[in-house]
Amino acid sequence: MWTESDKRIVIKAKGEKPNCAWEKIALSIKHRHSAEGCRKMYDRDRFDSKPKTPLSLPERRQVAKMRQREPPTAWRKVSATVGHSTKVCQDLIKNHATDKELKRGRREALSEKQCKEKEAEKAQKKKEGARKGDDNKEYETKRSSVALSAPSTKKKIRNSSSSEAAATKSSSKASSSPSTGAAAKKVTTVKKRWTDEEQTKLIHHRRDGKLAWKDIARDLGRTVPSCQSKHQRVKNWLLEHPRNHN
Repeated sequence: MWTESDKRIVIKAKGEKPNCAWEKIALSIKHRHSAEGCRKMYDRDRFDSKPKTPLSLPERRQVAKMRQREPPTAWRKVSATVGHSTKVCQDLIKNHATDKELKRGRREALSEKQCKEKEAEKAQKKKEGARKGDDNKEYETKRSSVALSAPSTKKKIRNSSSSEAAATKSSSKASSSPSTGAAAKKVTTVKKRWTDEEQTKLIHHRRDGKLAWKDIARDLGRTVPSCQSKHQRVKNWLLEHPRNHN
């Protein structure tokens, strides 16, 4: 049980030295009560006595939280928030706020700071997501435009390839046309039937022996195989009909 003498000693010691440790205050009453017991008695006595501040409990907690922030909120803003003068708010923190109220204010201030940081982080992520969405939208738009222009490009390439192929084909025809024309001309100049004059020239050239087969063929306007074949037939016929030849 607390005696009136012990209560007065504790209250006086804490009033004279607000920052004095509770262990030293408990020592002043020879540890008849623990440090925690002295603190609880002191807080209970303060709350049971007539309030010395006009602030309500929620206002006291609000002031404690605002002053426990990093950095502490300015007194003018604290006063405007709770609706009391700056002097009253300062007197609360200096003379009436308990350790429990100050600790609670510190926890609430820290929690409030963490909530603000999380909200800022979420806002930043949302902003980055919106930026990425815009980038993706722009990419899809460019991709769609490229996809739409691709068929015309392919058509141009196909037309270009067709024109190149046609040009190559025409050039090949042009390059092969002279020989073809010459061959056609040569074929048209070859006669189907041998005349008596041609046969006589052919026999004369072979008997003379001065001209080669290609020269004989050039002179008669025929091919070498044609001349050789005709000469063999004429030779065979002369062998079979020697009288007619003589």
